[in-house]
Amino acid sequence: MHIVIYKWRTREDFLLPRLFPEAEIIEAEPRVDDCRIIAKAREIANVHPQQNLYWFFQINLSYWRLWLTHHKETVETLTELGFTVINSEVTDIRKRTIQSLNRQLGLVDVEIDHLEPEQGKMPVMVKSNYNYGGEFEASLPSDLMVALGVEDIHDCQIKGFDSYFKTRLADVEQTLWQDEGVMIERYIENKERKFFRFYRCGNHSVLSMIINGNIIKKMLPGLPRKNWFLKFQHSKNHAYQTLIDNASLMLETMGMGFGAVDMVMDNDHKAYIIDVNPTPGWGAEKQDEVIAFLRQGL
Repeated sequence: MHIVIYKWRTREDFLLPRLFPEAEIIEAEPRVDDCRIIAKAREIANVHPQQNLYWFFQINLSYWRLWLTHHKETVETLTELGFTVINSEVTDIRKRTIQSLNRQLGLVDVEIDHLEPEQGKMPVMVKSNYNYGGEFEASLPSDLMVALGVEDIHDCQIKGFDSYFKTRLADVEQTLWQDEGVMIERYIENKERKFFRFYRCGNHSVLSMIINGNIIKKMLPGLPRKNWFLKFQHSKNHAYQTLIDNASLMLETMGMGFGAVDMVMDNDHKAYIIDVNPTPGWGAEKQDEVIAFLRQGL
């Protein structure tokens, strides 16, 4: 097995390089990479003719459909060269896109696009429409923002992950409603403070649960986890079957063979997908059994 990670702005402590530290790394460059990718792929295929070849796209942007000049043709060529291409079509994980997918799939969404007077006391979270506050989009030169179709990040009032805040729906300022770069969503929590992340790598998945009382829920290293290890044909009687089914449906719909889905439940045990991330971090977390199980999913 030979694995290639084609990446931009991901780090060594992200999940994928933790799963496959032996992977060959190719640093991505926007709008100029089609020929270089194909030439490199031909070279790799010639050097490893008898091995299973995998090509992971790991572009750490919320929207990168225009990263390659000829996306469809380049991905088709990789496939013709014998690569199993993973996440080539997961090019839009903006929050409105994910919530729109929730609605299309018949799942519960959290997006709020207007104020109903009787809902004024509802707790909401005000975020960027882009993953991690649009930090990486904002680092792009203005001309590249335009070329990649992410220029709306430039004037967004929510700049960076630390700018997210919880408030009442009635207290959301009018300027935030008018900002295309801002996402306003229902704030979902449960009295047990449970937060879930569903990881997938190929045919193996892991559902992880932590107890996190912070306003912004994350899988922080060091917090106790409960993990459930699931193969592709998993049973249908899991205690959190709705979470597993919803996350699996979302990933299959998006064509996402590797990544993570963040989910919460309310006090009535209704499940909500909050975020989808094809470039999940991992950090200083150990969890060797999770790493080993996911690695075996290819």
